[in-house]
Amino acid sequence: PLSKSLLEKGYIGSAEASFFPAMNTAGGVHPVVECTQNIPCDPCQDICPKGCILVGETITRLPELDRGKVCSACGLCVGGCSGQAIFLVNEQYREGYGTVGLPYEFLPLPEKGGKGRALDRSGAEICDATVVDVRKSGAMDKTAMLVMEVPADRVADARFFRAKERG
Repeated sequence: PLSKSLLEKGYIGSAEASFFPAMNTAGGVHPVVECTQNIPCDPCQDICPKGCILVGETITRLPELDRGKVCSACGLCVGGCSGQAIFLVNEQYREGYGTVGLPYEFLPLPEKGGKGRALDRSGAEICDATVVDVRKSGAMDKTAMLVMEVPADRVADARFFRAKERG
């Protein structure tokens, strides 16, 4: 179903996202891995200091989450994924709101408190978003992790951020 959707639409829709082996709605902060590539790749497994993401011996397997491990919310997996397919989600950020941490490589980087719109996987605007954090580290190889606050019912679909135009 994932490959069919990619070929037909060019992106994964909300319905197909539930097929990912690394989807998690356990609450709290956790990675969501939306990897569709059965190619030799495992930096997500190697970079996670808590061992939350598993590829295993077969390096072409899609990543899964180790449900017995607790995510530290460091975000290294977000910046370390060459396919930019990992999001750090918190459904319970505050009453009625969650956060989505996503890879961000546009300049200038939005600032904390910046306003914009969250986009879904197709690039359609779905809701207002506020930047609550922008993280950079050497381990992320120049990919920042932008953390945006969105309504709690949008964390499963908010995957991109568009800053409001200045002026």
